[in-house]
Amino acid sequence: MKKIILVAAALLMAYVANAQLSVGEFAYGVKGGFTTSYITNAHSHNKTSFNAGVFIEKRFNRTLGLNVDLLYTRQGFAYRSGDVKSKWAVGYLQLPVMFKIYLWQGLSVDFGPQFGYNTDARFRTREHRDTDRKKLHGIESFDFAIPAGISFAYKSFFMSARYITGLTDVGADVGTVTVADQTVKFFEADDRTQNRVFQLSVGVYLNKLFK
Repeated sequence: MKKIILVAAALLMAYVANAQLSVGEFAYGVKGGFTTSYITNAHSHNKTSFNAGVFIEKRFNRTLGLNVDLLYTRQGFAYRSGDVKSKWAVGYLQLPVMFKIYLWQGLSVDFGPQFGYNTDARFRTREHRDTDRKKLHGIESFDFAIPAGISFAYKSFFMSARYITGLTDVGADVGTVTVADQTVKFFEADDRTQNRVFQLSVGVYLNKLFK
């Protein structure tokens, strides 16, 4: 019985190992998922949106790899006062460069720098059935952040979770915003307005899927 268990365990390990990226293998694919975010010092709620993009990945040895994404994601925060619901939405094109430390087979801890470019920024206010949209001015074009998280790959698929700490003062130059005929200033002059983001994504290794 003991021999059977050992053989079964060895076969399982070999199968799982074969399902992951092998040492020296280069991979590419697509990914997407949901994002929840807020901006520090904004008296508001988290905003939930999405992320989507492409990636390349390389496993150098048993313990080290590198993953580079090109993602589009929407971030910001949600604000509510009485019957008035507002959303601060900023679209970013992001380039995270993630070092991967493999703990076991396809399980890795990921961290590195992220470079983001603000593609559009809008503010939407809704009161009952009336909706007002306007462009936000003063958002920083560039956002530098540090993402860290964990990922697990199996066969042609993987899942990753990241918490992203923004280091750029993204909303320092934002003036007042009109919400339901009232002037609202979300940030004070000395506030640190940095992105805080949680991303959960799933992806497909296209090079393994079509082998």
